[in-house]
Amino acid sequence: MIFLLWFIFSLGVGMLGAGKNIGFWGAFLIALILSPLIGFIVVLCSSTKVQYLYPPTQPVQTTKPKPQVDVADQLGKFKVLLDSGAITEDEFNEQKRKLLGQY
Repeated sequence: MIFLLWFIFSLGVGMLGAGKNIGFWGAFLIALILSPLIGFIVVLCSSTKVQYLYPPTQPVQTTKPKPQVDVADQLGKFKVLLDSGAITEDEFNEQKRKLLGQY
């Protein structure tokens, strides 16, 4: 009779341990081998499992994406500035190298 109660209390301790980091089997085995009282104390000292209701489905983006630059459009704008005299030939070539160097 004592062994049956020991086993039943060990099962109860195992069920309490199922929601903890120790788990059902760890709590059950500790309670079965040592005693249900010691197993209960170990379960109380064990931390609770962390469960997420909605796990992240995709990684969180931490940096802003680079804006897409239309190279032909940018070169056209610099060409208009060059033709109007707002920038020099050297400045135009420098900007063209920067734009073409990106890709």
